[in-house]
Amino acid sequence: MKIRVETLFDCTATGITGHFRSSDIPCQDKSGQWIRNQADWNRSRNQQRNWETLQQITSLRCQVDNYSNPLKVNDRWQFDFEVERSGIFGDDLEELTLDCNGIPMICGLGQTMNTQNHIMTQGKDQNIWFKSINTDYD
Repeated sequence: MKIRVETLFDCTATGITGHFRSSDIPCQDKSGQWIRNQADWNRSRNQQRNWETLQQITSLRCQVDNYSNPLKVNDRWQFDFEVERSGIFGDDLEELTLDCNGIPMICGLGQTMNTQNHIMTQGKDQNIWFKSINTDYD
C-alpha cells in the first residue's frame, strides 16, 4: 500500500546531520542548497530533523519501504511511502493520524504559511494530511 503525506512543515531531506564544522563550508546539501555559514547549516539541519521526525513516526507500527524525497508542491511538502499491509494504520489511516498528532516540529524554515509548532492532524489548524494512493499490494 502506498501512502501520500502532505505537510506545511518544511521537511526537505538535506542529509545534513551532526554539528556545524566551519572546515566543511562552503558546501551543498543533498537538496542542492548552498551552506556558506552556521545559519545556513542550522536551517538545513533543522529541515533534515523534520524529515527524520516524520520518518520515525511513520515507521512506529511497521517496516516502511520506499520513502520518496519530499518535494515542495504549492506551499506544501509532499512525499510517499509504502507499507506491506493496507490495514496496518487502520481502515482510514486513523492510527497514523493518532500517532502523529501533537508531535513537535521545527517551524520558520521554508514555510510561507504560519503553522503551529507541532503536528495538527485535524481541525482548522490542520497542518498534515495522509491519503492512501495505491492499494495494489494486497
